[in-house]
Amino acid sequence: MEAPVFSFEKLQVWQRARELNHKVF
Repeated sequence: MEAPVFSFEKLQVWQRARELNHKVF
């Protein structure tokens, strides 16, 4: 995982995108 530079909102979006695109990630 990269350094915690992104904001918490981006983290939530990334987490949700990871769940939706679990096959890709």
